[in-house]
Amino acid sequence: MVNLRFLHPWVLWFLLLLPLILYVFVLEERFKRKAVEKFAKIQTKFFCFSLKQWAAKTFKVLAVALAIIAFAGLQVKMEVEHPLKKGVGFVFVIDVSKSMNARDIVPVGFETRSRLEQAICEIKRFIVYLPKGYRIGLEAFAGDVVRVLGLTDDYAAILASLDAVGPYLVSWQGTNLETAIEEAMEMFDKEAKSKIIVLLSDGEKEGKSFSSSYGGAYGGGGGGEIKSFSSLYGEALKNNIRIYTIGIGSPEEVLIPDSTNSSGWLEDSSGNLVSTKMDEEQLVEIASNTDGKYFHFSQEGKLMEVLKKVLEKEGESVKEKRKEYVDISYYFLLAAILSVLGGEVLVRRQR
Repeated sequence: MVNLRFLHPWVLWFLLLLPLILYVFVLEERFKRKAVEKFAKIQTKFFCFSLKQWAAKTFKVLAVALAIIAFAGLQVKMEVEHPLKKGVGFVFVIDVSKSMNARDIVPVGFETRSRLEQAICEIKRFIVYLPKGYRIGLEAFAGDVVRVLGLTDDYAAILASLDAVGPYLVSWQGTNLETAIEEAMEMFDKEAKSKIIVLLSDGEKEGKSFSSSYGGAYGGGGGGEIKSFSSLYGEALKNNIRIYTIGIGSPEEVLIPDSTNSSGWLEDSSGNLVSTKMDEEQLVEIASNTDGKYFHFSQEGKLMEVLKKVLEKEGESVKEKRKEYVDISYYFLLAAILSVLGGEVLVRRQR
């Protein structure tokens, strides 16, 4: 059984005009016949309109009928395939250590933002751009890790949660990448058919990328046993989790703003200024060992481009079939136009 419906059924009342249009054509035929009889002074039983002329008029009536049906919004219920976006999950893992306050992102306009501010701004733009149905999770980390929001397709909640992401979320400073990745992987469930972690960080780790004076300002860390990177890589591949890493900031050393100090810059316990620079070594390794990809972000607007590239690669998903009403009115409108053209062709050939 074919299920049909009209979006604007009241338009179908105009179909009652079709008999009136046909009656006008008949009156026109009678008028021409009487004109011929009066001019030739003979009775005629033949039609004044030729067969092609009647065919042309029939095409016009048909065009009106088809146009009325089209404007009534005819829809038919049929089986349609849709991407099953619920099978795709993104977890954004955002570094909120104090080094992310450095302002070395090249601005497009006059306003400069910190690494963290610009990252959050462009993630928001990406969420707004993202088609409905994807599941997004948020996680913030420094020396320890905070789950900001579990996987959800409520984009309004995601945007609101991004406003809460900042250095104050974590109690320990540092850059604990291992725990951040481990916690992010635990966020996925079995339903997710495509599992993507997007790790945004400047890549610096205490005692390695920072100067020796940095440890005094950023001591501490999270408790508990921390898994090694090699074990995390194996776990990610086993569970079909890909990690895309995005290095934020400039490879050149810059100072870190700190409004709590009279100098305006972050200082260690000895009063020395603390500098920071983006270190991509560990980020490249993480991406290459988890079937992901590394990107560098140091200019406003570039992160949005990177996220779009990730979406293009990972946005493919399983398709589901479901029955729904599909608009087919444009087929009738096209048929109406062709009917008018067909009628005009017949009239021109008659001439």
